[in-house]
Amino acid sequence: MEFHNCPQERIGLNNDVKADFILAFYMLHETPDHIKFLSEVKTLLKKGGNFLLVEPLFHVSKKYFHRVTQDIKNIGFTILATPSKKGGRSLLLSV
Repeated sequence: MEFHNCPQERIGLNNDVKADFILAFYMLHETPDHIKFLSEVKTLLKKGGNFLLVEPLFHVSKKYFHRVTQDIKNIGFTILATPSKKGGRSLLLSV
């Protein structure tokens, strides 16, 4: 496991970094450009790697999350599951 603190506008890891799993917990709505962020996440995942996206119900509207879900599909992620929504809006994704 490797933790990385990044600037607000990009993740900032080298392109040769490839992850088995990436977690974005309660933070996507804070990024200035979610499409840019999600596209960068996709480049950092190994083929078959998983990405768990969780957003808070109390802060992220259903309409916004639906738009994000459409953008995720357009970027080329595969939606594997929609885990429990009790604590947030979530998607388990793969490339």
